[in-house]
Amino acid sequence: MKNLAALIALAAVVVLAAGCSNPTAQADSDISSVNAHLNAAAASEAKAKDLTTRLGAVSYTKAGATQALTLITQMQAELNTQKTELQAAQSKLGSATKLDIKPELKKYIQLESLAIDTRIEIVDAGMQLYDETGQMYRAISAGKSNNVAMNKITASMDQSSSQIEALTLQAATQTQAASSYFTAHKLGGQ
Repeated sequence: MKNLAALIALAAVVVLAAGCSNPTAQADSDISSVNAHLNAAAASEAKAKDLTTRLGAVSYTKAGATQALTLITQMQAELNTQKTELQAAQSKLGSATKLDIKPELKKYIQLESLAIDTRIEIVDAGMQLYDETGQMYRAISAGKSNNVAMNKITASMDQSSSQIEALTLQAATQTQAASSYFTAHKLGGQ
């Protein structure tokens, strides 16, 4: 009986120890997961840039429209992948902010979170842009590319492009701020 009581007590200590993990270690694990999601989003972004380049070479003809619409569908898939990965990264950051960790680490997480929020906005604006681009190519394909309709679509595309440019600059600034903070506060154990 004594041995059974000792085993039960030991099991209770092991269970309690397992339940009381190191919050900083958990935050580090969450940040590693965030980085994996951000790397996956970056890989998808690279594919999207290639698709954008290929789309730029397509002619504004009925034949070109078919090719363009295929590329746009692929682009939309990449944008969906990016958004999924960025949202997963954001979710992991949200989990990390709930931990009892150093204020400097929380601040870094908040800075990184802002940059990710902006990147999600970029993806949303990209989805809008490629929806508009699809409208343009569908009009070309259907032979309904009159000046009034095309001017309206291209004006909307220009607005989306400008929004993407502004958001891209904002995200780069936010990412740099997060990275600088991380380095300055030696959060990587440097």
